[in-house]
Amino acid sequence: MDHDIFLCASPLSPPAYPVCADAISPLVFPPPDDLFPGTPPAPPGPSGVSPVVRAPNLWIASPLTPLTDTPPRIKRKYIAANAPVAHAAIPAPDAPTDAPQHPQKKRRTLRSRLAISTTASSSSSSSSSSASSQPSSSPTTPVYTTRALPPSVSPHPAFPLLYRRFPLSSYYAPTPDADPTTLFNPSHPGGSYNPPRSPIDLYTPRFTRGKGPAKQGLCPVCVEPRARGGESTRVWLAMKFSAFNYHLQYYHGISAPTGRPFAPPLAFRVTPRPGAARNERTEMKEAMCHRCEKWIAVEGVKDVEAKVWKHAALCHGASELDNDPGDPDGVYEHDAVYA
Repeated sequence: MDHDIFLCASPLSPPAYPVCADAISPLVFPPPDDLFPGTPPAPPGPSGVSPVVRAPNLWIASPLTPLTDTPPRIKRKYIAANAPVAHAAIPAPDAPTDAPQHPQKKRRTLRSRLAISTTASSSSSSSSSSASSQPSSSPTTPVYTTRALPPSVSPHPAFPLLYRRFPLSSYYAPTPDADPTTLFNPSHPGGSYNPPRSPIDLYTPRFTRGKGPAKQGLCPVCVEPRARGGESTRVWLAMKFSAFNYHLQYYHGISAPTGRPFAPPLAFRVTPRPGAARNERTEMKEAMCHRCEKWIAVEGVKDVEAKVWKHAALCHGASELDNDPGDPDGVYEHDAVYA
């Protein structure tokens, strides 16, 4: 006997008409495109009967919820972990899609930035090296010679900078209205020209900029090229707060009163320290001052760099060593600027 099959509102409600067992086996729903437009048809099952295709959020709705064109939205936190949800068909990777693709933005860490900068620098250096067939002839460290010393001085091999010569400044204007770059054609470093006390003055800055507390002086030694004993660097130092004075005296060893290099020590010795702590030196290097003839420590108690010229700036004043009579200006580099 044929009877219509009705979908009850609740699974617990009894059917309104008797239903035979043959009518409910197998149970076939209407085609999915009638209930949910846009759903792709499912392939036939093994028995030749199309299986039930469930659209998203259908099985997670309440049994008392009526079937509508648009199923209700349920928050994901209320969905059971084992709830069967059918997903829409995902296109193949090579299939074009209309929606714009937005790749996830990767967070750039410090290591990645360093790797990128290192790679960029290495690639730029490799390209520059391949572009130039001839290697650069400019030195990477200052080139200097040793000054003439009297027989009373015993040079120490570990401190060659104590006996070096210094280049005269290549910036000089004989008259106030002259260009300081005319004589030797160096590049202008900026700022205003500051006349020195004499052409052989190594201390006075050749250029200054700013006024008052913001006034700065250009180191006359660092600005010279490395081939002449400089560092090819424009070092601007504050003059109001003694930064310029500290740099010239304690870094280069040039006296402010005389404008010439300090006299090196006469001799060196090593003195033991029996009561040294765990992180302190057990012995100290000391140097003899040519003026007061005292032994002055040239190293710190701990393994740190000491200011070798600190005692010289307080003690020497205008005192200097007797240079070789055949080379009275042995503290300067004898190059084209000196000549």
